[in-house]
Amino acid sequence: DLGVEVPIEEIAYTQKQLIAKANLAGRPVITATQMLESMVSSRLPTRAEATDVANAILDGSDCVMLSGESALGNFPEESVTMLAKIAAFTEAHRPRRSFAAQREFAQQATTMSRGDHMASVVETALETVPCDLLLVPTRGGAVARAISRFKPPVWIVAPSFDPAASQNLAFSYGVDPVDLLEEPDDWREWATRWVRENGITAERVMLVAGPSPRNPKANQRIELMRLDAHHS
Repeated sequence: DLGVEVPIEEIAYTQKQLIAKANLAGRPVITATQMLESMVSSRLPTRAEATDVANAILDGSDCVMLSGESALGNFPEESVTMLAKIAAFTEAHRPRRSFAAQREFAQQATTMSRGDHMASVVETALETVPCDLLLVPTRGGAVARAISRFKPPVWIVAPSFDPAASQNLAFSYGVDPVDLLEEPDDWREWATRWVRENGITAERVMLVAGPSPRNPKANQRIELMRLDAHHS
């Protein structure tokens, strides 16, 4: 706990550094404990608490979490609602931070993996090619997590054969993991069916794919697909 291990005047900077380093490593960040502590006994948080939650999100947290406010407090529903309101507003105004900027702030030189390179290309593509969601089939979740670090403005749908990978991806920002029983012959057809079954409006999908059990020698690729709204 930073409040115990770090001098109080160093907490804010240390938290920002830890979040930046975790983002670079592709590790989900959960910022928790005393986020809205006053709401244990009050219907509204203090301005300092609201700012603390917003800053945790702006710094790159994947999740913010309540503890005593919802477990023991007098206003659990109000606490959850307030946390969600702050998060929704802040996420809509979160400035973009590139991979290079993250490395500079974290003060570390990071060797870029294949997943990092793919994520960087996707980040650049999203700036120029509009799409409604990202489709990232994954075995272990590495590429989906790498893309998630940039907090893209669209959802990342991550089908996986590995239930453990899907469970772990649930903590990464903007990732919707989907359990997959078998690899489809046509990802466009799969995406069309998935958005229809989930009541999602999406016409343009960016597919980020690579080698798979069915196609182990496939190249890494990014493909922009236009879904057929009338496909059955």
